[in-house]
Amino acid sequence: FNPGFGQVEADPAEVNLSDFATRFNEQRPFFTEGGDLLTLRHPNVFYSRRIGAPPIGPASGDYVDYPSDSQILGAAKLTGRLPSGTSLGVLAALTGEEHARIVEEGVPGVEEVRVGPRVGYGILKVQQELGQSGSNASVLVGGVQRDLGDNDALPHLLSDHTLVFGSDALWRFRGGEYEWSATVVGSHVTGDPAAIQRIQESASHYLQRPDREGEYRLDPTRESLTGWSLTTGFNRRSGQHWLFGASAKIDHPMFEPQDLAQLNGADGIQPSWNVTYRETQPGSIFRSYSVRLNQGNEWNFNWDRQNGNIGAQVNLTWLNFWTTNFSFAHQLETQRSGLTRGGPLMGAPAGWNGQVSVGNSSSSQTRWSANARYSKDDLGGKSTNVGMSLSMRPGPRWELSVQPGYSGSHEAQQYISTRPDGREETYGSRYIFSYIERHQYSAEFRASFTVRPDLNLDIYAEPFAASGRYY
Repeated sequence: FNPGFGQVEADPAEVNLSDFATRFNEQRPFFTEGGDLLTLRHPNVFYSRRIGAPPIGPASGDYVDYPSDSQILGAAKLTGRLPSGTSLGVLAALTGEEHARIVEEGVPGVEEVRVGPRVGYGILKVQQELGQSGSNASVLVGGVQRDLGDNDALPHLLSDHTLVFGSDALWRFRGGEYEWSATVVGSHVTGDPAAIQRIQESASHYLQRPDREGEYRLDPTRESLTGWSLTTGFNRRSGQHWLFGASAKIDHPMFEPQDLAQLNGADGIQPSWNVTYRETQPGSIFRSYSVRLNQGNEWNFNWDRQNGNIGAQVNLTWLNFWTTNFSFAHQLETQRSGLTRGGPLMGAPAGWNGQVSVGNSSSSQTRWSANARYSKDDLGGKSTNVGMSLSMRPGPRWELSVQPGYSGSHEAQQYISTRPDGREETYGSRYIFSYIERHQYSAEFRASFTVRPDLNLDIYAEPFAASGRYY
């Protein structure tokens, strides 16, 4: 029991059949407080749940007691702002070795197998405010060091050193009406060739794809990976009616921050734009409303389209402060690298989705909202999501809430396996897919009691049921 690093809320239950791990929210107060001073304006720099993550080393036997996470032996954090406008964020953490306990039938005693090494983590960020409009610039460096040894399989599974470094800047103009931001991040990972090959073949890279062209291909002799990523954006943030923005994100195929962050896919060029018209003055029907158009694309470094969509959103606030929101998006045909799990690119169909939500005033004593979403693609895949939320305050210190939900889907491209008896067009392999039908029901219940202004007692529960059928 270590209350300093305890998780105050359980992760929601789920069934994940994709090739990427789910990104759960950080629920440990030690890591959430001051978290903005431990990362940059980039989604793949620092993911604090890497600290204390479950080990991955192999362990087999008749009975195996495998650790669910890595114990944090100690951690220290310092965040704050100086009178000069300089802000500082420092984090250091150490997790211990983890062992699985194995019992074999007919063999006396318990065997312990090391499944996780001792790991050190470090982050340092310095941010400086510039001028009176909130402009600022930052530099960051972070690293991971593993004590792998050479007496088990861990050096062939895990990198031993990871370095992530970068800088970002935000410039605001005309009193904050316009802003431009930019972030540049680099990564360098070293380790045993087997561990580096495992990274190259992971879902974030798939460098082993047989149809991959150019220099970014699998090399089993590599002992390191070095890559970079950048983001930039220009936006109009304030104005009477018109707002707009354009942004771009580029991930080098060798960009690998996974030991300190989470990255679902390197090798991407992602430009996007949006424009919004809004009215903030109350009229005869609406207190305010806005209409937004947006469009986004993604290509890999060989200019194969990975993603493409165009969408519209309408947000309405009625005179009684109730809200209604509509959205619609059209998905373009693409070539996906993840569908074959490391095989050649595979076409993904065009499709569309629509969503609507309604809710009463956020200041009401009893608050409610409801939403529904439906999507469909050209291969017959479809999904439906319905949910609602109800929150009430029976007393000045009590708050009760419930959030039931349902999701159902029919997916047309669920990967099953790969076989070697394929045709020349698929590079000698055969990729087997199936339709899958899935249903999920859940309901989140919460009760909160305020003991005093700085102390709450919360009770949380989420019944969950899921089913699936291949056909």
